[in-house]
Amino acid sequence: MKIEIRPSFAVLLGLVIALDPAGLMLPFLLAAALHELGHLVCLRLCGIPVYKLRIDFTGAVLHTASMAPRREAYSAAAGPFVNLLCGLGFLRLCPAFSFVSLLLAFCNLLPIFPLDGGRILRSLWPKAAPAIGSVATMLLFIGGWIACAWLHWGLWPLILPAVLLVKVAVWRHQEQKLFAKSGSSVYNIQRSR
Repeated sequence: MKIEIRPSFAVLLGLVIALDPAGLMLPFLLAAALHELGHLVCLRLCGIPVYKLRIDFTGAVLHTASMAPRREAYSAAAGPFVNLLCGLGFLRLCPAFSFVSLLLAFCNLLPIFPLDGGRILRSLWPKAAPAIGSVATMLLFIGGWIACAWLHWGLWPLILPAVLLVKVAVWRHQEQKLFAKSGSSVYNIQRSR
């Protein structure tokens, strides 16, 4: 498996560290690494080849072979499942790590493609996924900005909804192009070699 870390990730990392008054960056990086490890372990157990792990401004993306809808749902659920286990398991021992793990699980389970919740929804209920994803995106955008204004944790939470919206917009555009080419819904937009 090839690992590619793009320069845009360093920009994101620098911004978040500079604007991190709560000191949650290290617990977040650990929770994110465990999240991706959960996906990798599930993919290996399902026998799905993983070609590349790309880390950039929008997060981590695993490039895999195409997979059946049920296997995609399992692999998408594995990352948030690991975060839920960590969040509940470290509640008393390390509350900051627990908080960040639960937050990461919650955010990734939102029913918006390309997030894990959107992948699960699209795998199990492909016809309703675009409509549910559009409503969830709108609610997330509004709720994210209200929450950031209300929390007063500094400026770094303003970056997270923006990064998420960029990621969703890029993937939605790619999904629409594939839909236009094929004329039918696409279960898996993962790229192969």
